[in-house]
Amino acid sequence: MATPSDFEVPTLALVLIITTVATLPLVYKALAPSKTEQSSPVMDLKAIQAPRLTGLALSLFAKVTRIPILGKFILQSIKNDNDFQHVRDFAATLTHLVPLYLPLQPPSAEVLAEHTQLAASFSIEALADTPIDVKDGSFRRWT
Repeated sequence: MATPSDFEVPTLALVLIITTVATLPLVYKALAPSKTEQSSPVMDLKAIQAPRLTGLALSLFAKVTRIPILGKFILQSIKNDNDFQHVRDFAATLTHLVPLYLPLQPPSAEVLAEHTQLAASFSIEALADTPIDVKDGSFRRWT
C-alpha cells in the first residue's frame, strides 16, 4: 500500500508542470491608451500575454497565488509584462464617468406630480384582482 510520502514528489511535479504549461503566454488583444500624431488620446490595440486557465489549472493557479511571497511575485510579473500601469492610468482619467445611483437633482414638481398620477393606477391589490385566462394556454408574466 502506498504511503502519503510516495505521492509528495509526483504531486509536486504535477503541480509544477501544470502551472508551467498553464502560464505559457497566449497573445490577446487589449485596449491600451496611446497618443497619435495629433497628440489626442485614443485607444490602440496592444498584444498582451496572459495565461488562459480553466478547470484544475485555474484552481492550482489560484492556490499558488495565495502563497504569500510567491503569489505576489507571480501577479506582479503578469501585471508588469502587460503594462497594467497603463490601464490604471487610463482608468484614473475617467473620474467624470462615475456611475450614479441616484439622480443628480430631484425632479421638478410637475414631473413628480405626473409620476405620482401614473403610479396611482398601479397597485398590488388591482394586480391581484386581475382575472387570468388559463384557457388560452399562453404563458404570461407580470414583469
